Parts: sequence; structure tokens; C-alpha cells
Amino acid sequence: IAKEFDPGLFWRLVCTVVKEAIKISKVKVGDLEAVATTSKRHGSVFLDNKGKEIYAGPNIDARGAMTQYIIEESLGEKYHEITGCWPPLMFSPSRLSWFDEEEPEIFESIARILPINDWISYKIGNIYVTDPSSGSATGFMDIRKCTWSDTVAEAVGVSLDILPEIHESGSIIGEVTSKAEKECGLPKGLPIVQGAADTHCALLASDAQPNEVVIIAGSTAP
Repeated sequence: IAKEFDPGLFWRLVCTVVKEAIKISKVKVGDLEAVATTSKRHGSVFLDNKGKEIYAGPNIDARGAMTQYIIEESLGEKYHEITGCWPPLMFSPSRLSWFDEEEPEIFESIARILPINDWISYKIGNIYVTDPSSGSATGFMDIRKCTWSDTVAEAVGVSLDILPEIHESGSIIGEVTSKAEKECGLPKGLPIVQGAADTHCALLASDAQPNEVVIIAGSTAP
């Protein structure tokens, strides 16, 4: 049930892809106007107070199945009413509860939670931000208010301080650091624009027109 990925390897692969994309496209680095990130939803990365990754899990990490009862017993259907998320096992609150029960030393050291694409933004800009599309898939967002839910955080015994700032997609949220320039080749100072979740970005890329139906069918579609 538990699935994790190596964040160090993942980041090196991202850097390789960025460098190859710049090389193959033959674009001049100085002509780049901005960079944004996207990824599948439901995956997340936990960081400690030094910004070091202590857990990285994809959307298929279902360890929360063993601890979703905490949300179910404390909030019941109210959880779905607040977050629009169900069943609880897929989302960060239940994953956090699993660490609280099974690996409390890791749970106690969690200082930040980021969706995967926003973790990449953190790697290139040392920023802690998300947007409503990715943020809503954490299972912590009050989707009617577009803010983090105190009720959900209290149910699993965490502070809202571990969650990133919420910005609208398309807004400038930071700039590429010198460290990221050395690692992935993006120029220092390049603006970072808040991205969004994979399907939302794919819909934009499809250039769909009014009254057209678009299906973004990835590997989970069957």
C-alpha cells in the first residue's frame, strides 16, 4: 500500500529534462520569460524545518487507508462538505495520521507539506506556495472559501503553518535562485509563475473552445 519516491533522484531527473529541453529547443536562455510547474495531484512532499525532504509520495500512496478512520470518526461527512475530497485515504490528512501512528519521529519533524509541482517550485525558487487546483487535492482546503481548514488540521493534530501560501495560477511567486541555476540550467532571477495541476494545464494546452468537450486521459483513465 505504501509507495514513495526518491526526491533526490526525482530532482536530478527534473534537472536533466530541463537541460535537455533547452538544448533540443535551441532556445536562448536569455529569451526565457518565466517558468511554471505542474504535476499529478494527490502526491506530496514533506519537509523538515531545514527544508530537507523527509517523505515524498506519489498519488498512488494509499497508506492512509489504515488511518482514514481518524477523519471518518472525527468529521464524517463534514470532511467531504469542507474539502470536496473522499475517501480520506487518498489525501494528506490521512497520510499524516499514518506517520503519527507508525513513524512519530518523522511526524514530529514535519515543517512543510507541498504538492509535487509546488515542491519543484520550492527547489527552483526556495518558496512555499500552491494554487487552488493543487491545494484542493491536499485534502486540507475549504473549497468554498479557498483557504486552509482549521477544522481538518485540528482533526489530525497539525498546525496550518505547515501548509503553503495559496496563490492564483499565473501570478508571479518568486524567481530562480543561483543554486537552481547551477543544478538545472534555468537563469538566476527568471520569474517563477504559479502553475497548476496536470489536467488543468493540459486543458489550457488543448486550446479548447467554448462548447467543446475535452478528455485528458492519462494512465489512470481506464
